[in-house]
Order: sequence, then structure tokens, then C-alpha cells
Amino acid sequence: MNHRSMVALAYSVALFIFCAVGFVFYRQSRLESETQKWVIHTCEVLQKIQDVSGNLTDAESAHRGFTLSGYPDFSKSYADARDGTRKAVSDLRFLTIDNPGQQRRLDELQFVIH
Repeated sequence: MNHRSMVALAYSVALFIFCAVGFVFYRQSRLESETQKWVIHTCEVLQKIQDVSGNLTDAESAHRGFTLSGYPDFSKSYADARDGTRKAVSDLRFLTIDNPGQQRRLDELQFVIH
């Protein structure tokens, strides 16, 4: 093999290695991006679950307050918490549309809270 062929082979190998590293980097960055999207999605779902829980607690407290005192402000607080719960459950339903198990649990939750 002459000198010119060796240089051409060396450049070809270097170019192949460069392309292979580029492909691996591209693939890894795509996987990382997809993982990041799922992490963000999970955080959104968890936040909505906390919203539902907080609204249910507020509704329970307002209902109890109205029952014990008859004070009309508690009735408004209850209605606000009830509406907030409905909105949060609706948002959860949208966020979990791709998960039949979570959809079934939301159906059960809606049955219990209505």
C-alpha cells in the first residue's frame, strides 16, 4: 500500500468515526429530550393531584363549617372548592388520556366526590 492510499484510508476511518460519534450524540440528545418531556408531564400530573387533594380538603372544611355554623360564607367557599376540584379532575383527565388505568381511577374518584 502506498503513502497516498494510507492517507486516504486514515481520512476515511477518521470520517467514519466522526460520523458515528455524531450519530450517537444525536440519538442520545433525542432520548434525553424525550425523557425530559416525561419528567415535566409527571410533575404536571402530580401538581394536579395535589390541587384535587387541596380542593377536596377545602370543600370538606367549608361544608363542615357551614353545617356547624350556618354561616353563608362557608357555602360560597364550598362551591369554590367544589368547582376547583372539578376543574383539577378535568385537567387530570386530559393529562392522563394516554393511561387507561389512571382514567379508571379518575372515574372512581368522580363517582365518590359527586
